[in-house]
Amino acid sequence: AGRAAKTDPIDPGAGIIRKVRIGDEVKKGDVIAEIYSATDEKCSSAAVYLSDAVEIRSETPRKPKLILDIIKQED
Repeated sequence: AGRAAKTDPIDPGAGIIRKVRIGDEVKKGDVIAEIYSATDEKCSSAAVYLSDAVEIRSETPRKPKLILDIIKQED
């Protein structure tokens, strides 16, 4: 969230705050997330990625599994 390349310094003020969860009802004009960054250009770039990641449908989605697998170390 806070850098474009691994070698860039981290911007601790950059990030995304979700305002809704998967399955929440939203209406036109509702804020679904807030994007923070050092410049408007970086916020706009992040908004494109966020827009591509969000899908709004009329039917309620199945909630994804939070734990996909458990890996145990053998003794």
